[in-house]
Amino acid sequence: MDKSVLEIARSALLSLIKDYESQHRCKVSDTDMNSIIVSLSASYNDYRLKRGITENLDDPRYQAAYLFTYFPALCHGVQSGIELLDGRMRHSFGSIMLQIADRRQNSLNVCAIGGGPGTDVLGLHMYIQDFLRDDGIYQDVFLNATVVDKHAEWRSAWEAVQRHLNPIDSQQIIMNYIAHDITNQNISSQVLSSVKKADIILMFKFVSAVKGLQGFKYNLTRLLREASSNTYIFYGDNLQGGNSEIFKDIAYDAGYEYIASDEAEKLKIPDRSDYLVDLEETYDRRYQQNLSMCFIIMKKN
Repeated sequence: MDKSVLEIARSALLSLIKDYESQHRCKVSDTDMNSIIVSLSASYNDYRLKRGITENLDDPRYQAAYLFTYFPALCHGVQSGIELLDGRMRHSFGSIMLQIADRRQNSLNVCAIGGGPGTDVLGLHMYIQDFLRDDGIYQDVFLNATVVDKHAEWRSAWEAVQRHLNPIDSQQIIMNYIAHDITNQNISSQVLSSVKKADIILMFKFVSAVKGLQGFKYNLTRLLREASSNTYIFYGDNLQGGNSEIFKDIAYDAGYEYIASDEAEKLKIPDRSDYLVDLEETYDRRYQQNLSMCFIIMKKN
């Protein structure tokens, strides 16, 4: 991509705030954003997660706060995690994805479970673009992506992000959103279809967010069982807290086999720049710059 994720995040979050102000005919102050960012960050503590207490992520102001606080780190986390796993695999993940894309007219079907404003999908796109460039391959790879998330209104945040991608990157990501709460045993045909047709399932920082919710393991196992044979799943989550063991238990029960894993105790965003620094001063908050992660790739039998 010709733009930094930080630049894209900045432009998109300011667009969301501007759209909110226009729609509601009110001003979103810097103090408002500070309070919203603090509230959003607090919603990810263990106490609130276990009780399913989240902020109103359908609200564009909270989506803007998420783009500021988490979006750059999570996009880079997905990209860097897959790059790390390449060193643990017999064949690089990029070459595997290209083989699949070649059979699908240069496209991949992607399902991001809990994929929010498109962080998982954009991170995968960034990885593929760098893989193609580094290997001197001139080929378009289109991502037909579905985000399965409790908050389907994340599409508004993605649309703001997409407006600030260059036309080529924008055209190569086709995004669809389906609302689904992992605590709900009733899984719609749309959700089941998105998992069944997926070439790759993305699950980034999802287990840590929902592991305290009643019925999540049973429901997630049921959902992952719907995937077709040879579907890959890329998992990334916090190194601490037993998330990886929970994920592997679920994946094994759902019929997946282990391919590779790696850990990064301090995964840093590679491009700290001025794009968000002034907003840090304006909002008096810092955006996330480091991740402590475990990454796993598995494959459906």
